[in-house]
Amino acid sequence: MANPDGRVEAGREVRLTRRALTLAAAAALVGLTFGPRIGLSVLGGATVSMLNILVLRRVVGGLSGIQSARSAIALAALTGVRYLLLGGVLVAIIAVWNADVIGVVCGLGAPNLAVLLELRNGGFTALRTPPASPPPDDPEDRENLSQGA
Repeated sequence: MANPDGRVEAGREVRLTRRALTLAAAAALVGLTFGPRIGLSVLGGATVSMLNILVLRRVVGGLSGIQSARSAIALAALTGVRYLLLGGVLVAIIAVWNADVIGVVCGLGAPNLAVLLELRNGGFTALRTPPASPPPDDPEDRENLSQGA
């Protein structure tokens, strides 16, 4: 049976990814106006951030699927390794390639800005708790509720 909420979630993920890529490309183009070093720094930071999000989606998908406890522990350990790799890549971008630190940070923020824009546009209404229904006004309804009918 197809889950309509699953389709909505998939559409939301596609929209977020597309928006993050668009924001990263726009930030890189703006960075290029300040010079190629800054533009490439923004692009490098955005690439690292997008890869980080893709890996996180796979890990969360793996943790939420049916699996053994052993594989869940392995995925959780890989999450820690991911942070070490992320730090190593950022050091390489900044130290080895002499990237602009502010440009890298701006690129890292592109997916975060995409999420904030999605929140502003009301894209996460499914996460809100529905309002509680008011109690029945009719005394007969109260009796029916207490009897379970």
